[in-house]
Amino acid sequence: MNVSFLPALLSLGMLTVCPASEAFRVYAPSSKTQTLWIVDAVPKVGGGLDLKIAEARPLGIPARVITAHPQKPLLYVSAPDGEPGKAPGAVITLSETGHYEKHQRIDLTAC
Repeated sequence: MNVSFLPALLSLGMLTVCPASEAFRVYAPSSKTQTLWIVDAVPKVGGGLDLKIAEARPLGIPARVITAHPQKPLLYVSAPDGEPGKAPGAVITLSETGHYEKHQRIDLTAC
């Protein structure tokens, strides 16, 4: 596990921290390690967050882009590389509590 992972995300502006009163999860794909990092963020009394890596799940693709389904516990990740008109991607299924359950590899085709 790379200890500099979270500071690197913060320094690159990839992790936006906003005031929160309840604990939440951060999902961050890594193209270098082809991993989905799942981070628990717990607000500190007086401000700031305690961040702890909860899970690291191998995806098998160099995903860089992530988005969440608006209503279902699904995440979609994609990589910028691939054959013309196709990019490797995955659909990640989360439990209702936000824990990783499984992922399915897909190819995304541009229209």
